[in-house]
Amino acid sequence: MVMNELFWLGVVWVVGIALLAWWRLEMAIVVLLATVPIFLIRLSIFGVPTTLLELGIYACAGVWGMRHLPTKHWRPLFSMFRGMFSGVRVPLGLWLSWTVFSALFAPDLQTSFGILKGWFVDPLLLLLMVADLLSAARLTSVRIILSLGIGAVAVGGFGLVDLWSEIGKIKIPGRLDSFYESANYVSLYLGPILVLWLGMLFGRWKILSWLKRGMILGGMAVMGVALLFKQSFGGWMSAGFASVFLIGVFAIHIERIRWMGGVGLLVLVLATGGYAATQGFSHYNERFQISSLDTRCDLWIGAWGLIQEQPILGQGLGAFRGAYPAYVNAHPQDFPYYVDLYNALWPHQLYLAIWVESGGLALFGFLWLIVAWARRQGQAYWKGREWIFAASLAAMLAIFLHGWVDTPYFKNDLSVLFWIVFLLPLIVPSEQIRATS
Repeated sequence: MVMNELFWLGVVWVVGIALLAWWRLEMAIVVLLATVPIFLIRLSIFGVPTTLLELGIYACAGVWGMRHLPTKHWRPLFSMFRGMFSGVRVPLGLWLSWTVFSALFAPDLQTSFGILKGWFVDPLLLLLMVADLLSAARLTSVRIILSLGIGAVAVGGFGLVDLWSEIGKIKIPGRLDSFYESANYVSLYLGPILVLWLGMLFGRWKILSWLKRGMILGGMAVMGVALLFKQSFGGWMSAGFASVFLIGVFAIHIERIRWMGGVGLLVLVLATGGYAATQGFSHYNERFQISSLDTRCDLWIGAWGLIQEQPILGQGLGAFRGAYPAYVNAHPQDFPYYVDLYNALWPHQLYLAIWVESGGLALFGFLWLIVAWARRQGQAYWKGREWIFAASLAAMLAIFLHGWVDTPYFKNDLSVLFWIVFLLPLIVPSEQIRATS
């Protein structure tokens, strides 16, 4: 589309989602969660780069604000947010404040503020709206997970059709990439959502009809097959281990027939994961004439060198893409493969990415946040055995494990997914169905 058409598409989208939000905000949020991949449609409004997803979030936030400003709802809302983040406020504040600091002192302020806006401000704004709706029982965890899954099934389904019919242009032959610029983004988005659906299936098994069970299993099959044909060892490793963890947790409380189903699923995960490990542990890159593991080794070496230059303050948010080529040129002897990766945005490792750009304190805050959050959810599950705690823990485990070989946060859809997984167990409505029910 030409820019003028994209502009008017943005206008129509904003008006439509705003009207829906005015009528029923929870429905607008469900639509946003189901259409998270529309961040791929990028446009410019009065010279400011944006996406359809971002415009939708701002439209809903505007309606949300107008509904609350004339009332006295802000005070109890603020108290609810304080309670929601109890136990994680300090590490959360450390990570976010040091990230903002790294953005302010980045060499490219336009890039750093764009990252701050798209991958921190936008998803956190969406998180606050979802939290408000959850606390008011206008939205449930099930609807949120189903909405995310609708988008994931669409991504996986289109990717499979694209791969088998070749209606699109596959970037790397044989690897499913769907709508995305890189096949890696498919597994980063689908893996945690697949785990959430698995938790929802086990946790609500008794109250689901056979039709609904079949629909959920069908959606999971689409996501799972798409992950398999993406040929990503990291994707299957993270989703597989997280699924095994989830099955193990539920197996303590569920009856025999569901345990047998869990064993069958475990065998399936291990079998397909083993296939993925042998076929896709390190795919060969025709362009660079080396494996994907070799390219990561070069990126990790460069990231570690840049970390040693600024271990506390970091290079600045969004600075890796510019600092890495300069470091390679200055230290060519340090790189065993010396691959032309000058367009690399991140070092293909979440923890190195945070450290190299935002500094050691930001990484410490992030890891502290994950540990404190996981500890809180683990205690809550063993106390009440609500399925949402176990499902969220497993989904976060998938993100955490995948972070060792990729960057499952620094993208519009991935940042939204991270914060939704983070939020889900923090506000559990009274009607939540327990895993033991």
